[in-house]
Amino acid sequence: MLNNKQIIETITGLLEFVKSFFYVIPTEVYILSIFIVLLIFILLFNNQRKRAKILRNQIDVLESIFRKLDLSRGVETVISSLLVAFSSQVTAEGYYFYIRDDKSEQLMLKVVRHKDEAASHLSDVQSNRRIPVNKEVYSPPLILPPEAQPSSVMLVKHGQVPMLAIPIEGGKGLINIGPTKDLSAQNKEVFSIASRVLKPILDIICNMESMKNKLDIQTASSRAVYSFTTAARGFLGSCRMLLNLTTMMIGATGGCFLASTDFLKDDLDRSEENDKVMLRFSTEEHSLVSGLLGEEVLRALTRKDKDFFSLPLFIKNQDAELAIVVNIPARYNNGVAVFWYNELPQGEYYRFTGLHLMIKRLADLLDSHNKYKELSKSYEDMLKTLVQTIDNLEPYTVGYSNLMAQYAGIIAREMNLEKEVVEDVVLAAELSNIGVLGFSNELLFKPGKYSDQEYETMKLHAEVGASIVEATIANTRVADYIKYHHERVDGYGYPQGLEGAQIPVGAKIIAVVQTFLAKINGRRYREPLSFEKAIELLRSASGTQLDPTAVSALINWFKKKQANPKVRGHSLGRCWEIRCAPITICQDCPAYGIRDQNCWEIEGVHCEAHGNTCTSCFVYTEYLYRMGPKF
Repeated sequence: MLNNKQIIETITGLLEFVKSFFYVIPTEVYILSIFIVLLIFILLFNNQRKRAKILRNQIDVLESIFRKLDLSRGVETVISSLLVAFSSQVTAEGYYFYIRDDKSEQLMLKVVRHKDEAASHLSDVQSNRRIPVNKEVYSPPLILPPEAQPSSVMLVKHGQVPMLAIPIEGGKGLINIGPTKDLSAQNKEVFSIASRVLKPILDIICNMESMKNKLDIQTASSRAVYSFTTAARGFLGSCRMLLNLTTMMIGATGGCFLASTDFLKDDLDRSEENDKVMLRFSTEEHSLVSGLLGEEVLRALTRKDKDFFSLPLFIKNQDAELAIVVNIPARYNNGVAVFWYNELPQGEYYRFTGLHLMIKRLADLLDSHNKYKELSKSYEDMLKTLVQTIDNLEPYTVGYSNLMAQYAGIIAREMNLEKEVVEDVVLAAELSNIGVLGFSNELLFKPGKYSDQEYETMKLHAEVGASIVEATIANTRVADYIKYHHERVDGYGYPQGLEGAQIPVGAKIIAVVQTFLAKINGRRYREPLSFEKAIELLRSASGTQLDPTAVSALINWFKKKQANPKVRGHSLGRCWEIRCAPITICQDCPAYGIRDQNCWEIEGVHCEAHGNTCTSCFVYTEYLYRMGPKF
């Protein structure tokens, strides 16, 4: 577009050109030429004004949207609004916003917006980012190298797909729009202005997000430490925590612990009848429910049972369809627990496998009331109790913390670390997930995929866990091992992006063990990988995600165990020992205690109680690998 100075220079040049013919052409022609030049000037000027008005209108639209941005709503929400602004200026199938990672300088895909659709955050990108392009499918890369960011607004190609690239001034971000082949000079100027306007906006929201993450860490840490110290210092807090975990474990709508008034002398609990978890100390209610149990340890009552209507009124008022009454057989003071369901449970009976363990924990609490230190001995024991309780909420995680500790100790000893360091590595591995205590139950037990914000919150568990350890057992080395166990040796981990030698050795070991267990343990939505595949993936991650020395230590340990002629034809060890399954699960399994026969050769084993089947359990798949031709 010509500016005013260029227009004047053009008209002046034309007049000089006409003037040079003044003595050669007739006067009428000369006058006509001047008229034509003036007419051209008027047309150019009017066109200039129209284009300037259109440009101003486009800029006003963008500025209006920018001014209305609520910068307090988080990075993804603000960026989604920005992409709406660009969709009003250029029509395309997809709009993609990348933000530069300050450490790697690579561009990371943050938000995707499809044509006529709501924006997708990073957690949705994997499933929603594919867009049809002339019968082909365009999948925007999740990561772009620094050189993919152009110096100005221009059309680029991703493979064979034409895209409009709008770099944010300063290199902080990049907007890709497409597929499109259209970039007018006018739009280019609009987007260039927008690029400059976006720079301070992006700086502000990124800084706010960083501060918000730090605040989330402090909040979750404070909540977790408070939750833990409350439980550790008083019977009521401990009882409520265990009762709450039990209620979630068995999928009940609510739960209640009942004891006589004489049992609780000084402490009073103020449970409301609409609370999900209640502690009630009433001799009358306790006697009533105990009478319904008789000599039984557990009894299930539905509305079809006459005794259901003999339950205390506060339970019947819960609109319960099923009530499970459990005796808590303490040594000196018996209690009773009642769990109710507003809907009858459908098929998830595996959830009840850990109920015996929880009853034992509650019984221990009853016996040690007024002398709580006899149960926990220290904050460290209490932390271990809590992580084991969390492990047993799902069959897929039964024994997880003990497995973490065992394998971490194996690697640490294989690496010839000092005895005190080995002990700290083992403790840190066992407590590596203690930080989840800082999160709400809704987040911790959410079924399905986390949202982007929820995923970022869950990532805080490492720092929250470190805060808990520092506030309780005051072991900074253990705290550091927990804090940094999600770092990667290539520098792309979290929370601080440490790399190589910057990462504490204990954190490197925990990362290897977590990766290995994530492969060999199943989940509700997937079967576990075979032992052979898990080892293969460890090798492939060595040197990038995982520390090569720690990976080699684990693999070499397995090789030494497998070379022992005594295990020929047998599993590497007994399944209840290798899987660290609690005695409450193993004691009724027909394979328990049998040492001259492999567990998969015995009928009726209880693999499902710890989230496995014989065919996919790594105890069996390791045996198949060792007996196969590749070994």
